Amino acid sequence: MIRPKLPEEVLQLNETLKRQPHLTEHMGPLHLFSVPGRNSGQMRATPVAPLDSDGQRYLVAAFAEADWVKNLRLSGWGILTKGQHLLRVTIVEVAVPERGPILQTFIRQMEHLGGDSSGPSGHFAFTVGPDEPLEAYTAIADRHPIFRIVEATPVSSIEETTR
Repeated sequence: MIRPKLPEEVLQLNETLKRQPHLTEHMGPLHLFSVPGRNSGQMRATPVAPLDSDGQRYLVAAFAEADWVKNLRLSGWGILTKGQHLLRVTIVEVAVPERGPILQTFIRQMEHLGGDSSGPSGHFAFTVGPDEPLEAYTAIADRHPIFRIVEATPVSSIEETTR
């Protein structure tokens, strides 16, 4: 599978947030998510916009083949950073048949928060708009992994979690 090329402004934002994670404090839903690399074990970071819906919290992937997705599937945990606050999270992957409504809620939330189809919210990768019927989201669910956070524990540093 050919990996899609991210827009340059998204690449630049991602790199800035990796260097300065405290900036996420003022960036709406954006968090920095760090997960151990599947080969090196070193923490790898990427911006994400967690979805809070029906008392659950989810991480929605724009691309099924993203490295963070592959790493998370292997490790089952990561560190979610918002400003100076860090949470060690444990996840489970949501089954494909259950993803449609979650995708719909995610894209509608991003639209409501002012995201557009090419902006840093990341939903430029989705092929459905916020007003599409549920069936449209269900049809693309296999292309967008979703992870439910099942446990979240505050930590003081990423290093604390890797010892």
